[in-house]
Amino acid sequence: MARAKPGRKPKNNVRRDASGKSRGEIVDFAVITNQPHRRGQVDPLSRLHGTALGRLRAKDAISDYQLRVGEEWTRLASAYRRALSAPSTAPRCGEMAERVSNGFYVFETEVFGTDPDEARKQRQALAERYNAGFDNLALLDRNLSLNASRLIRLVCVEDRDPAEAEVGDIRVGLNSLGRVLLERRS
Repeated sequence: MARAKPGRKPKNNVRRDASGKSRGEIVDFAVITNQPHRRGQVDPLSRLHGTALGRLRAKDAISDYQLRVGEEWTRLASAYRRALSAPSTAPRCGEMAERVSNGFYVFETEVFGTDPDEARKQRQALAERYNAGFDNLALLDRNLSLNASRLIRLVCVEDRDPAEAEVGDIRVGLNSLGRVLLERRS
């Protein structure tokens, strides 16, 4: 009776070179394209279909400018939450998945603990930009401001799809945030 080789069983879904060394897994795009929000789309592998904000852009419900503002707000809110060491509120993504998909915010570094003065300055800069966004939203009509804030959190932070009737308030809120996030930076 032949003895089995020691070690793990080799994976079947990997490419191998002539010597048998693994050269990466073969990606099964059927799993990706069969997701409910990607089914029936012209380009189901587009990065836009990966987030609620991107799906709004793919449907032309928001502009490219509003998409950039929403992505910037997502990064800022995520970095500010991490700076405060608060747990993630996004129900669908873990911490590392969130970082990979959103990128690392420009003011954020992984060395908050090394220099206390620098860490305090970075937290303060994040807080100022974050609060400036909310202050600009507060300049809107009271009901519109509260609804836009809630919807931007729903779409940008929690990655949930809004109802069709809510898209107008999201556009107004993103335009308001854009005046703080993108236009003042230039």
